[in-house]
Amino acid sequence: MTNQPSKLGKVLRWIAIILLGLAAALHLLEGIGTTCVALWPEKFGPFAVLADYKWLYMSFVIAGLALGIAGFWATVQLARKKLNSYRNAVIILVLGLIASGIHVFASVQFRGSGAPTDMILYATIIVLIYFLILRIPGIWQKVGFESADAASDNAVAGGVAAILAGGITLTSHFWAAPSHTAGGVNYADDLHLLINVVGWGLIVLGIISLAWAMARTAQKEEAQAALSDA
Repeated sequence: MTNQPSKLGKVLRWIAIILLGLAAALHLLEGIGTTCVALWPEKFGPFAVLADYKWLYMSFVIAGLALGIAGFWATVQLARKKLNSYRNAVIILVLGLIASGIHVFASVQFRGSGAPTDMILYATIIVLIYFLILRIPGIWQKVGFESADAASDNAVAGGVAAILAGGITLTSHFWAAPSHTAGGVNYADDLHLLINVVGWGLIVLGIISLAWAMARTAQKEEAQAALSDA
């Protein structure tokens, strides 16, 4: 029985890379979006009730930013098929599940709603379940997360993940608006400049990754053609 990844395994691996990148983006947004209520909850209508818990919400900011950065690092490691990349990804997802779970619980207790962090929590659960399913022996052999073959094909998935993550970031003031609007003011749009910088930065990185993958594919095809003509 071969340990080399199959075509189906490649698709499953690409999906894992994309999902992990999206989970990382959501946790990064969780950290960025919590900054305002962690520092100036009095200025944001319904979030003023959190004024006595600034220290707690600042810990959510730090956790969200750390998990987002770690998640993107794990995505890159997974795409490059580095040793223990799958294990690291699962650990980060479990930590994200715990951090977001505490965040949601605290928000429900203090302001009566866990949105939109509850969406991030559910998304993390889904991605973690997907990763655990991939560890089933029969599936694991096909996926080949850490096989010795070239990992340049994963750059496509990494690029797609970065572009989608950038899109989620840029549109956050739309999909987070229902839980952040009070008195006709959309507080989710308060960090518009930072959101744009992060969002467009991810999209640019994604485009670069796709361009690199295309260049590598072209080089391989040229090398194969040269061997055929020899």
